[in-house]
Amino acid sequence: MPDSSQFPPTTWRERSASENFLFIKSCYSLSRNICLMSTLELVRKSAFNFLDVLTRTYGDVIPRKELERGFELNGQRIHLIGPQGIFKPKVMELPLTITTSPDSRYDDAFSKDGFLTSRYRGDNINHRDNVGLRETCRRGLPLIYFHGTIPGAYVAQWPVFVVVDTPDNLTFGVTF
Repeated sequence: MPDSSQFPPTTWRERSASENFLFIKSCYSLSRNICLMSTLELVRKSAFNFLDVLTRTYGDVIPRKELERGFELNGQRIHLIGPQGIFKPKVMELPLTITTSPDSRYDDAFSKDGFLTSRYRGDNINHRDNVGLRETCRRGLPLIYFHGTIPGAYVAQWPVFVVVDTPDNLTFGVTF
C-alpha cells in the first residue's frame, strides 16, 4: 500500500490519473469509514462556509429559499433545510440541521444560560431523526441551528452541539 506521504496536499487536477487511482485505492484499503467520515466532514465544513457567504449577503436573517436551495458540492446539491425540524441531506447519514419555526407545534425553548431544549420528532425515541441526533451527540458532531424569526426567515447559528439526550422528556439539549 502506498505511503500517504506520497500524496502531498495537491488538488486532483495537479495529480496524474495514476496518482489519483493509487490515492483512492489506498483510501479504500485503509478503511471505507475513514473515507466516509472525511466526506461527511467536508459536507459539514462546506455548509458552514456557505452560511458565512449567506450571512455576509443577507446579514443575520437568511431567507428560507436560500437554505432550501443550498449549495453544490462535487456535483451534488446539498440542501440545508427541509419540511421537518431535524434535517439530513441525502448525501449524509446523520442530521446536519435543526430548525425551529415561529409557528412550530413543538415547544422548543431557550434557558436563561442560552441552552436550547429541543423536542424529539414525535414521541418515538427510535424515530430515525431522533436516533440521528442522538448519534451526533455521541460523536460530538457539529450541527447548524436555524431559528425562525418570522415565516420564511431564519437566524443561523453554527456550530451547535447536542450535548444532552433526555428520552424520558423526549428532548435534546443543544449548546451554542
